Amino acid sequence: MTWLESLLAPAEDPRRTAADPMARQGELLTQVRAATALLAAVEERLAGAATTVRERVAGLEEEARRALLVDQEHVVRLALQHSQVALL
Repeated sequence: MTWLESLLAPAEDPRRTAADPMARQGELLTQVRAATALLAAVEERLAGAATTVRERVAGLEEEARRALLVDQEHVVRLALQHSQVALL
């Protein structure tokens, strides 16, 4: 396009150029809302997994206590090792 053609070309509609940033802002807001919902879902799953691990560790510690009472050191050692692995 030559400089003369660009001078004679029709100007952009100001209503359209003003609407574009607003549309972009709306799209970004939608993305932020989706990311926030995804983050909340991941936090819930993580909290559930943490609860499961805590319950498993408590069970293994109880198993170690019971084994210690009946003098089964190998079971105690194994239960405590499993609880350490669960915490990793």
